[in-house]
Amino acid sequence: MPTKQDIQFIKNKTMEPGIFIATSEIEPKRSFIFSAHDGTEVWKIHYAVLMKGRHPNKRLQDHFKKNPDDSFSVRLLFACGKNEWVKYTSHFIEKNKPYFNLKGRSKNESESI
Repeated sequence: MPTKQDIQFIKNKTMEPGIFIATSEIEPKRSFIFSAHDGTEVWKIHYAVLMKGRHPNKRLQDHFKKNPDDSFSVRLLFACGKNEWVKYTSHFIEKNKPYFNLKGRSKNESESI
């Protein structure tokens, strides 16, 4: 179930295209880096898939199953156009080594669903 913080995030944020990081509030060292035109919309999709128990990222889905009330804060790491997503997503994944990104780099144009 979305928390008050999740709903506030969805209502109040409009984001520009770029590279985003979603960080667990329960375990702040666990994060997920992705690229999108709008981080708010993409995270809503991730969240909906997690709620259904069908997220393709097993590590993220397992965390969500164990911590269904966990809120994730989402913030823009770097604003950039789609033509730069692969380069910068890979850079931030390699630099930060986020727990929920199972690959060491961006596998295609986006880490989005």
